[in-house]
Amino acid sequence: MKALYREYKENVKILMMNIRRFAKYQIGTKIILSIILLPFFHFISGVLMRSRGYEYLTNGLIQKFILSPQGIILILVGLVLGLLVILIELGGLLVISYQSILGYKESSFQSIVKYCVGKIKYLFGIDGIFIVFYLFLIAPFINNDLTTSVLQNIKIPGFIMDVINSKLSYQVYLAIISIIFIILSIRWMFSLNILIQNNEKVKYPLKESSKLVKNNFGYILKYIFIMGLFNVIVFLVGAVIYLLASIILLFVLQSISQEILFFMLIGIGIVIFVAILFLLTPFQTIILTKMYLHVSKGKEEELTLSYKFKDNFVDKLIKNKYILSSVLIGSIIFSTLYIYVVIDEMENTKYAVSITAHRGSSTDAPENTLAAINAAIKNGANYAEIDVQQTKDGKLVLLHDKSFKRTTGVDKTVGELKLSDIKKLDAGSWFDENFKGENVPTLEEVIDYSKDKIRLNIEIKTNNTDTTLVEDVVRLIKEKDFISRCVVTSLDYKAIEEVERLEPRIKTGYIMFIALGNLEKLNVDFYSVEETNVNEKFVTNAHTIGREVHVWTINTTESMENILEYGVDNIITDNVKSLRELINEKKTSVKEIWNKK
Repeated sequence: MKALYREYKENVKILMMNIRRFAKYQIGTKIILSIILLPFFHFISGVLMRSRGYEYLTNGLIQKFILSPQGIILILVGLVLGLLVILIELGGLLVISYQSILGYKESSFQSIVKYCVGKIKYLFGIDGIFIVFYLFLIAPFINNDLTTSVLQNIKIPGFIMDVINSKLSYQVYLAIISIIFIILSIRWMFSLNILIQNNEKVKYPLKESSKLVKNNFGYILKYIFIMGLFNVIVFLVGAVIYLLASIILLFVLQSISQEILFFMLIGIGIVIFVAILFLLTPFQTIILTKMYLHVSKGKEEELTLSYKFKDNFVDKLIKNKYILSSVLIGSIIFSTLYIYVVIDEMENTKYAVSITAHRGSSTDAPENTLAAINAAIKNGANYAEIDVQQTKDGKLVLLHDKSFKRTTGVDKTVGELKLSDIKKLDAGSWFDENFKGENVPTLEEVIDYSKDKIRLNIEIKTNNTDTTLVEDVVRLIKEKDFISRCVVTSLDYKAIEEVERLEPRIKTGYIMFIALGNLEKLNVDFYSVEETNVNEKFVTNAHTIGREVHVWTINTTESMENILEYGVDNIITDNVKSLRELINEKKTSVKEIWNKK
């Protein structure tokens, strides 16, 4: 334990002694990524999509595009650029870690980037394919700290997780896959070190990494555990010190406005947090390199890199104490003002989000029934989302699935049955015996029941047998004077176009699993998107052109909190109560903070 504690202190010392090297390199790579690589990829994507006749890619269009020659080219370009990002961002930090640990001179930024990019040729082979598989899929999937800025937000889409959580067998499969990924991640943990920290090509880096891990598993496990434990301890100690310092400042600096001091302390906390995040990946590369040097027991050779002989402009800036002090003070002031503006925005915008009950409140009552609509009203939802299909005799009823098998036990589609037959079905017993006899409602019944109680999100479910589905939905909405009390959505963009043509006053939204390209070309009032497509930039761009953003289906507290921070307009959920409680808590917290101003 003492030996590992000394090792931890030494790792921290190495980081602090070489902090300028790490900082300069990370700033440089972020510039390359944001100014060159990402814009280039977006440009190529646009050119290839337009050459295929697409301005945007959503739902079924993505499959058609991927299978086209342009789609294949884009995948290959994306793969190469992704590899470059990994090699430049992570590879460069591994080079700096290696040089820092062994006490070698500092290499120039250009030589490190050139050296790492040159390693890409070694990834074209069997081992290279598996390394790519590891870096692109496994590392982000298991939240490995050694992921790049491009890959760090990769996660399983919420709608897929909903399907997985619906069956125990799927959950078992996911657990097995997760275990396999973790095992492979451990076995291949040194593959990038082997690739980067050797001048010559290592023929089988994955095999070599697996061998090193197998022969030193006990040491690696203990090292990782102790280093992680120390990280937690340092974080907790730092948090306590920050809190104590804040309390002392509140007492000592009583002459300063409590309002200013309060926001300033939050601003300082943000700067500290960002600095920790900025140093976390370099620290992890030092730990990983230290382990690699210990277990490899090979010759510690200097890498074939040119060294930096004189300070450049960036070096002079970083070494200038006055400039560093100005940047630090400026960061604190900016963070303080940012928090002030964010709290104001949260008070007036972020937590004014509407809630849509998915298929009615489907956790409290059988979905797409009047009972579910009633539960949505009681739970405080602003909208109830319902699915509408057309019967054999042209009537409009509620059903999500292609057939009634799951919700009534009858393996027939809506188009195969008349309304009189559908009304005999029991749509409640499958959910709970207390709902036995609950029938499948018509759209007209739901509109009549919902009027003046709750708004509706009417999703049109089209299929090849429909004839007048869209026309009938629009006609009924107009007859019932329900235009201002509903929105109409669909996965079928042609259906949305038809609604817009028939009655432009009806608010429409296009439901999208995937949303890429120039979405401004879509003739809709809002985007109804899966949560993994949404970020602050997406929401800002949508609001700039006057479009709302509705997000589905958000069921966990973590997802709810994340989505709320983006300032979306509507959240579709199965857990209306939980979301309503969370929003109320957020509003209360913001008011308490705001009252201190």
